[in-house]
Amino acid sequence: MLIGIAVSTGAATTLVGPCDDAVTPTCAAPSQPAFSRDGSKLALIDRFTAVAVAARNGKGYRVLPATRAITAGVPRSFSGVSWSPGGNRLVTSALDGMKLPDGSNRTSIFIVDPRAGAMRRIRTSTAATGNLVDPAWSPDGDLIATGSSAERLYLMRSDGTKLRRLGSSAVSGRNPAWSPDGRRVAALDMGGSVWWIARAGGRKHLVVHDPDLDWNAGLAWSPDGRWLVYARTTLSEDTFDSVGHELMLAAVDGSGARRLEVPALPADAYSEIYGFAWSR
Repeated sequence: MLIGIAVSTGAATTLVGPCDDAVTPTCAAPSQPAFSRDGSKLALIDRFTAVAVAARNGKGYRVLPATRAITAGVPRSFSGVSWSPGGNRLVTSALDGMKLPDGSNRTSIFIVDPRAGAMRRIRTSTAATGNLVDPAWSPDGDLIATGSSAERLYLMRSDGTKLRRLGSSAVSGRNPAWSPDGRRVAALDMGGSVWWIARAGGRKHLVVHDPDLDWNAGLAWSPDGRWLVYARTTLSEDTFDSVGHELMLAAVDGSGARRLEVPALPADAYSEIYGFAWSR
């Protein structure tokens, strides 16, 4: 399901869902939301196997059928989606039906037409890069940032050319997110840290280290560029098993992080988080 949360009050509203496969096998199951630059539209991943679009309030939710496919016997699985600044194209990462030399299923970076869902490959993962995932379009439209299964952060031109690494080996990039002014890219690492890296020069800055950070859940900037929101795993006080997530607001200057208080989630909401986005 898709939930809207007011940052100022924590009030939560159901926008799409919930989905019960036992009742409606084709119901909407959104994750990994992304707002368009003007904040009027959402792009999402539906059931991890297709791209969907909707208005910012969840209305008009529509799966793009052309993105849901099986290639060489492998269902197309998506990781991340992002709008072009003009709102007329999407970029995403998806399995492409081929394998890397180590036998793992390979991903490629695709441009998607948000009207018809037609997909055009612009970059293929290699053994050297690892699987490219979680692409994010820069605010000026010139570059796309992408994470990697090899724990690296890359930049490429918006046509997929001129791939280069951003940052040093100390910064492993997952869920890259551009600052609103396009001068920095924030990313997560598997060690539990949130970083930002300067687009020019690659200077890096540690925002926060949180051993309970879930590097797979997402990352987003506030519209004013002062905060980054990430998800941390919550543990049972009795068994210390994971019981879900909570959202955290981290000051970009590194001065600390605090929990985003959500007084009452909708009754049908799940506690696990599969991506989030901050509206403009």
